[in-house]
Amino acid sequence: MDAIQTARQMRARFVAETLTRGAAAFARWSGLTALVSALSRAQQRRRTIAELHGLSDAMLTDIGIERADIAAAATAATEPRSNHRSVWHVLAQRVQRSYRLRRTLRELSALSDKMLDDIGLERANLHEVAAALVDGKKAAAASASHASALAARPEVPDSVTPANVTGTLPDLLVPANANLGRSTAA
Repeated sequence: MDAIQTARQMRARFVAETLTRGAAAFARWSGLTALVSALSRAQQRRRTIAELHGLSDAMLTDIGIERADIAAAATAATEPRSNHRSVWHVLAQRVQRSYRLRRTLRELSALSDKMLDDIGLERANLHEVAAALVDGKKAAAASASHASALAARPEVPDSVTPANVTGTLPDLLVPANANLGRSTAA
């Protein structure tokens, strides 16, 4: 009889642990954990702001916070400790990226061929350039004329300061305007 009772207790513990782990995984996946965490942080932020506003200016100075910085200090104190990425976060990021990509592509497509050539892009590569811009990557120069203009441009030292720049402003602008196909006389 003891063996049957022990087996039932073990089965009940196993089922309870499995259900608990499953519910926790579902809560993380669905975003419920992130939602509850965000609501808790917002409530804690409001309480922190209220308590800091109740302190005197001398007390705030002692803890190193100015009255104007109370909201920022409360926000910093209640930042999330871990990153909860639910399926909804991933979906929202993909939708935002898609929107930014379409908007960037539409804006680049609206430029004239002359303008695209001036900035070193070809119409055939606009999708790749837009994707690189949206993703924060550096887009390579696409047109041969732009690549040759970059190669002909004089090198600028890494440490350009007003003390080591010589010449007048029109002299300094000639190489930049030459790359755009414009003269400085205009």
